[in-house]
Amino acid sequence: MNEKKKPNYFKIVIYVFLVVYLSLYFLDSSGYYQKRRDKVEFTTAQIEKFEEDVNSGKNISISSYLEDTNKDYSNSFSKAGYFVSTVIDKSFKKLADGILALASKFVS
Repeated sequence: MNEKKKPNYFKIVIYVFLVVYLSLYFLDSSGYYQKRRDKVEFTTAQIEKFEEDVNSGKNISISSYLEDTNKDYSNSFSKAGYFVSTVIDKSFKKLADGILALASKFVS
């Protein structure tokens, strides 16, 4: 007799929650949310500055409110480190894709 197994929905839900948790964890640990928060704080500060200038009757120029005061502290070492990490990342990705392609050939 050829009976099909019912999928275990509990396991599927647990795996989905695990993937969502891990992705959110890595986004937070990589600083993604902090960068977004910094942009919002910068924009809020610029809006407050604009409102103060409007209330005081100053001359308003849009370019003075769009200046990004964040400094770029990158140097040749950090650029080289970034380059090396991207090369390693691409190499591991190609390696993993090759292993998975080989495994799929064995399975099918």
